[in-house]
Amino acid sequence: MTDNHDFWVDLEEAAQKHTLVPCEVLWANQYGVLVTYHGIETYVGRRYLGLEPGQDHRDLVGKTLKFAVRTASRRGKLLLTRQPVTAAEKRVAIKRKLENITLGEEVGGQVIEVRQMKVIVRLDEYPDAKAVINRTSLRRRFIADMAEEFAVGDEVDAIVTGTQPGRGTIYICPMEHMLDPWESIGEHFQVGQIVDGTITTCTKYGVFVELLSGVTGLVRSHDLDWNRVDSATFGQKGDPIRVKVMSIDAQSRKISLSRKDTMHDPRKDFAANHKAGDQVEGTVANITDFGIFVEVGDGVQGLLHANELHLDPDSDHKAFMESNHPTGSKIRVRILSIENEGARIGLAPV
Repeated sequence: MTDNHDFWVDLEEAAQKHTLVPCEVLWANQYGVLVTYHGIETYVGRRYLGLEPGQDHRDLVGKTLKFAVRTASRRGKLLLTRQPVTAAEKRVAIKRKLENITLGEEVGGQVIEVRQMKVIVRLDEYPDAKAVINRTSLRRRFIADMAEEFAVGDEVDAIVTGTQPGRGTIYICPMEHMLDPWESIGEHFQVGQIVDGTITTCTKYGVFVELLSGVTGLVRSHDLDWNRVDSATFGQKGDPIRVKVMSIDAQSRKISLSRKDTMHDPRKDFAANHKAGDQVEGTVANITDFGIFVEVGDGVQGLLHANELHLDPDSDHKAFMESNHPTGSKIRVRILSIENEGARIGLAPV
């Protein structure tokens, strides 16, 4: 480069093309450093030096460093920064580190951000990388919102499950979620066993109960109580509940539960105190195409079959029954049969 080269042209071009220029650090004071580019001097404040925490900017004196040009004007205005340079250097360093991570490596850190679908963790081993726990990686139980499981400041011990070195991202899964309780479900529960759980969700078709961290079963509406109850308003999240295990399907990750089977069966009392031929008054509980279910005692229902009503075969049986015996109305019936200790009760009109 000739002695009469206009170095301002270099600086203006670097500002336009976002390229870097080498500058020598001449001296420093408590607020920043003075640098020169071929005799063109400018002052750079500490905030623009891209310093690491605890790094003393005075140690830069005498070194030649690359700077990005924020503004360059031959009228004498020159603003430089090291921030994008150091950021790029960090990205390269992080990328190299992450390329050497072994999947399955144990790491630990602290939660710094919680979102609905994921959690961001600052790892002790890789503080400059972004460690992510995705909701879909949690195997122990379904979580609708990650705030249910994590809070800012929580300590996390995890396993590395994946990396994206180019993005500086590590994917991790907490150790307790790496163990799938469904793989050993038979060691915890057996059909017929009565266990205590916690209500997690109440719906119109049943109540979900957490039996173990990561294991949730369903009590369907008709299995909640011998009397008809509204499962959607049955309880609150966190309420304790005692249930009986009715079936286990480990492959489908489903457990069928019953609450009423942990209670005394009122049908047995009814069967002990009644016999065929007895007349009782009941309440219409439900109407189907084939007959009327009548509640003849607390938690005890019998079936008044449509055939016992001797209806016109060409008529709409259900419409007739709904019209003449609406749900909730009283009806007097005769007991035709009692089977299976009251589990099946046949009825006829009086």
